[in-house]
Amino acid sequence: GVRAALGYDPLGTPPTAEALAAAAAKGNRSLTGGPIPTVTEEMHKQGYRWCRTCCIYRPPRASHCIECDNCVLDLDHHCPFVNNCIGKRNYAYFIGFVTSACCMVMWGMPLLVWYWAIGSPQADPGTGVVS
Repeated sequence: GVRAALGYDPLGTPPTAEALAAAAAKGNRSLTGGPIPTVTEEMHKQGYRWCRTCCIYRPPRASHCIECDNCVLDLDHHCPFVNNCIGKRNYAYFIGFVTSACCMVMWGMPLLVWYWAIGSPQADPGTGVVS
């Protein structure tokens, strides 16, 4: 796979000194600041692409987010409300956020309409009791 071809995990840890030396020895200057590497035909068929911004091989169905400036697996969108990308690792948390926001609106809107319909409670000037 990609880890064996590169000598390091492109989605995790940065390349080690040994991986840099091995890449330089093979003539792959992408890890040492050289030209952009090409994706092999086999990797291209598997869906891997080269990200020029992150300098990694993107796995299939990964996209680069301009807002976060990183590649995200199964990128759905960048949510301005949580200021984060919604992708594979946090999709369940985003669904929880949207569900809780909807529950809050379903509880708050009838309360607001009731407040507007009834009016704000007025205190009796003589006793100070809210009626």
